Amino acid sequence: MKKSLLVLLSVIVLVIFFGPIKLKANSDGFEKVYCEATIEDEFIDNQILVVVGKEKSLNYYDFKNSDFINIGCINIEDLTASRKEEVLARVNGEDNNINLDTFRRILLLTLNKHDKQNVLDCIKKLEKRDDIKGAEPNYCDTIIDESTEETSIQTRSSNVPSYTTSQDGQIGNWSISKISLDQAWVLENSIDDLNEVNVVIIDEGVDAMPNGCSDENHAGHPELIGVVDTINSHYFKDEEIQDDSFFDHNDENVICDYIPALDDMFGHGTFIAGIIAAKNDGYGIRGVSKTANILSYKIYRESEDNNIGRSNGIQAIIEASNIEGNVVINYSYGYTNSNSLAEYTAISNFNGLLVCSAGNIRNNIDSNPIYPGSYDLDNIITVGASGKNDAIWTGEYSGSNYGAVSVDLFAPGEDIVSTLPYRDNYLMGQDIGIDGYKMGSGTSYAAPYVAGVASMIWSRYPNLSALDVKDRILSNVDYVYDSNNNSVFSGKCVTGGRLNAYKAYIGEHTHSFGYLNYDNNYHTKECNSCYYFKKEAHLWRPVSLRAVPVLPGLRRCTLCGAEKFV
Repeated sequence: MKKSLLVLLSVIVLVIFFGPIKLKANSDGFEKVYCEATIEDEFIDNQILVVVGKEKSLNYYDFKNSDFINIGCINIEDLTASRKEEVLARVNGEDNNINLDTFRRILLLTLNKHDKQNVLDCIKKLEKRDDIKGAEPNYCDTIIDESTEETSIQTRSSNVPSYTTSQDGQIGNWSISKISLDQAWVLENSIDDLNEVNVVIIDEGVDAMPNGCSDENHAGHPELIGVVDTINSHYFKDEEIQDDSFFDHNDENVICDYIPALDDMFGHGTFIAGIIAAKNDGYGIRGVSKTANILSYKIYRESEDNNIGRSNGIQAIIEASNIEGNVVINYSYGYTNSNSLAEYTAISNFNGLLVCSAGNIRNNIDSNPIYPGSYDLDNIITVGASGKNDAIWTGEYSGSNYGAVSVDLFAPGEDIVSTLPYRDNYLMGQDIGIDGYKMGSGTSYAAPYVAGVASMIWSRYPNLSALDVKDRILSNVDYVYDSNNNSVFSGKCVTGGRLNAYKAYIGEHTHSFGYLNYDNNYHTKECNSCYYFKKEAHLWRPVSLRAVPVLPGLRRCTLCGAEKFV
């Protein structure tokens, strides 16, 4: 009797001191997500994206149309099917990079009729099922166009020399010395055993020459010859995935046939590829990373008004997850009209690093989010654009977005010179593409500087995790001050600073963290000697106190010291 009373009193005392006992989380570890789409939203009128619950994700339950008979499903495409063997191996105890706590499958359902209201009604039915975390339309997103204030520059035939620091600003690459990239290159050149790093550009395609092709009509941009992996590049489009199987790599007569992934109608992806990896060959420009292996994952438009289903980008992210080794994704686009549980899940399932642009509409994206940049995921780096005047870039018609929580850092994004599709008949309303180079501004062009530096770091240190590479970049920014000694980027991004390639490459700064309680699931850790902070999950461990023999479910975070009952 006395022992039972002691236990009861102990529980009462602990509840008084530590708060009420929290209910155990559901078996899936998170709450169901409900769709907020309306009939006014733009989405494909006969498709639904479904994120599967934990049990049927991990055992790869074989869904059939009959499992969705109440919504008239006529086709099921498992966008995560390529990860089946890896997931099942992890379930059976084999060691790999799959996180069973967070991995979830993504399905694309096609319905038997075209009707937007029917899509919304069917989503409501799916949300009632215990085996589904969430469902949403396959949004047709209006893309934020990142390209602004473009001008044609020198032709290749004029033998423009590769950039040197003595030419700083002459051909637009003022950014090289601004982020100490030239110093990083000097150090990089002294290292012999560098590794190739796969950098996936999810975009409109990259103008590149197929391996072994010598046909001048399909030559691609000379700066990108041998830099782009043309065989393993892909084109993702609505209702089907086209890969490289439609042309024969071994037939000399057809190897130069049309390859969609390498056709860049508007030049956006080619420009980004040049920033990341243009060859140091004595012409034009030099890309950030000499060890980046570029893969073009084309998901975008065949015409200026061609919007796309969000499923295309999701498939591209999942495909990048299947690449062996370290992978960086450059995603220089943003969407304002919808967040996506399926896209969020695909990125959280991705073991690499996704670098994306913050957008160009001068907004605070903490309060006016864009996606994927505003997703709260550790493997995303969201980049704003800085200008030549050491401030946030502001153009004549647009300017960089910012956000103390959503944007991680700034990088050069004004008057950047890079590559355009290199073909004689390239015309798009104005003569900007014939020369093969252009000068442009935007956060699209800031992101690849960060992606290139991530590639450099992984090339030198292949055993670092994606979060290690991210921390190394965010921990070593430059703090810029105006004439009144005010920090220019403080309060505008997580780090309060601008990319410094050299400091990130050598890992100059070591954090001294202090921890603050955030809530029962997370805390904030802040460096005592710089602006860096991040939200981090608690690391809970059981607690046993000698004074109280029985502690029902008391847990303590070994990092910050927070305590809770479970």
